[in-house]
Amino acid sequence: MVLVFLVRNLLLSIFFFFKRWYWNGYFLMYGKVLGIVRRLERALAVRANLYFLFQPLYQEYNVFGYAVGFVVRFARITVGLVLYGVVVLAGITLYVAWALIPPVLILKSLGF
Repeated sequence: MVLVFLVRNLLLSIFFFFKRWYWNGYFLMYGKVLGIVRRLERALAVRANLYFLFQPLYQEYNVFGYAVGFVVRFARITVGLVLYGVVVLAGITLYVAWALIPPVLILKSLGF
């Protein structure tokens, strides 16, 4: 009876370790990446610049206002999207590295 209890608890502990490591680790990383992207959105306003891309800058309704508005907004959109991509790729890379830690440690402990 005690052996069944110990084996059951060992298997449950192993299961819950992997559940916490992978499942909770994924949501932790997702939350961090999403938070960084939201802060970047507040700072760069990519969606607002995309919405007003063809509007003049500072309500200057002449050729200069339209040209400068387009260039400035297009540059902010481009920089914002590049930064979003860098943050998302860094998050994916960190999660993959995080996910590979247990298998690497298990394989090293087994001598591979």
